[in-house]
Amino acid sequence: MIFDIVIVTNMNASEKRLLKELRSIKKDYKKSRDQSKLRDNEILKLSPIDQDGDMFKWFAIVKGPDGSCFEDTYWELLIDIPQSYPLQPPNISFKTLSNERIMDLKKKDKSLKKKYQFVHDVKYDEEAEDGGDGVKAVIKKCYKMPHPNINFKTGEICLDILQSKWSPAWTLQSSVMAIISLLTNPEPFSPLNIDLANILKIEDHTAYNDLVRYYANKYSTIEVIKI
Repeated sequence: MIFDIVIVTNMNASEKRLLKELRSIKKDYKKSRDQSKLRDNEILKLSPIDQDGDMFKWFAIVKGPDGSCFEDTYWELLIDIPQSYPLQPPNISFKTLSNERIMDLKKKDKSLKKKYQFVHDVKYDEEAEDGGDGVKAVIKKCYKMPHPNINFKTGEICLDILQSKWSPAWTLQSSVMAIISLLTNPEPFSPLNIDLANILKIEDHTAYNDLVRYYANKYSTIEVIKI
C-alpha cells in the first residue's frame, strides 16, 4: 500500500514519524524551486527506496554546493533507519562502487552525453514525462566521495549529529542538509580520509580543490534518473 494512504493505526511510533516526514517532503517538492527548501538546498530526491514497502530504507540524491570543488556533481546517500528512530540516528553513507563497476558504467554514458549534450548541471528529459509523476533528469553522478570526513572506499560519514550529538529533533531532511554543509566545512582533525585531511592541515587549498575535482570527474558517470 502506498505510504500516503496507509492506515496509520497499524504503525508503530517510528513508522508514524517517518510517514509524517515523508508527507512533509512530498509537500515541499510540489512547491516551485524558489519556495522549496529541499530544491534550494540541492536535494534532488529524498525518498524511501521502495515506495510501497520498507519505510526504514531511504536514499537521497544531492548536488555538491555551488562555488565549491564539489559543484556540478551529484552523489547518492544510502539511509538505513533503525526501528528506534528518532531516538537513535539513521545510518547515512555515500553510495560507493568498485573502480571496475564505475569504469563499466562510464563506457555506457557516451551515448547519453551525445544525446543530451551534457556539460555540468542537471538536464530534464521532457519526452520522459510519466503520467504526471515527474520527469527523468540526466545528471553527472559520482560513486566516490573525496572528503576528509568521509571514507573514500565505504562512504562512511564522520559527523557528530549522526552520532553523539543526535537529537530526535533532527529529521532525515535536516540530516541530509547537514551532510551537504559538511562538504564545504570539513574537519581535518577528525579524518576518515587522511590524505585529504593532511592537505587541509597545511592549508594548501588549491591542491585540495584540484584533487577533489579530479576524483569527482574520474569516478563520475552520466545517468538518467526519475524525479
